[in-house]
Amino acid sequence: MTAFDLEDIRHLPSALLERLSGFDHLFSAEEYLETAIERDRSLRTLIRDINQHCLSGTVIGYHYTRAFPGDILTNGLKARTGEEWRRTFLAQHRDRFTDDEIKAIQCAWARYYDSSAKDARDNRIFFTFNWYEPTDSAVRLLLQHFGGEQIYFALLGQFPAIASKLSTIGEPLILKCALDPSDIRVTREDPWGMLVASVYHRVVKPTAYKYGFDGYTLKPVAPQDIELSKSR
Repeated sequence: MTAFDLEDIRHLPSALLERLSGFDHLFSAEEYLETAIERDRSLRTLIRDINQHCLSGTVIGYHYTRAFPGDILTNGLKARTGEEWRRTFLAQHRDRFTDDEIKAIQCAWARYYDSSAKDARDNRIFFTFNWYEPTDSAVRLLLQHFGGEQIYFALLGQFPAIASKLSTIGEPLILKCALDPSDIRVTREDPWGMLVASVYHRVVKPTAYKYGFDGYTLKPVAPQDIELSKSR
């Protein structure tokens, strides 16, 4: 799998790195990348050029989940509705739970997954483009409990016995995926260029704010575009 690791600026052409170094004085003075851009708008032009460079290939996105490695390596990641995920979950794992627990799960799902929740999650595969350690609070729940946002989040904090059983299904997995950046939906302007510039900013000024964002795709991710990862 060959893809740009957006947190590794070594993939950048030397010409872009040289242009970034021209802003070292600005990066040294500012905590926030956005403030640096406000002070010198030519930095925005460079960020757009970096963003365009990233669009020329694939980028690495991380998907944190609890699942079965064999299933991921055989079938990849599928974009499905929450109802499909939950129906499949019950078909495969119903025997792990008592009848009362099944009723509690289904009631919690019915309350939690209303139309707005479905609109926000259905057929979407989410990624972060910053590496998080497995113990980080941003990803810990996704690794601890099977099913993530489409299964477990509706049960969060309510049913310790059910949560305990969900933590025995599958394995915690960090999926390192090669993604076409044009397929990723994000709400940021020049997202790839901004992330790369932020990484460089923190090379010059280690205390600078870490820029990051999540995104999602509506397309499946093929097995050959996925690596199981425990570290960067």
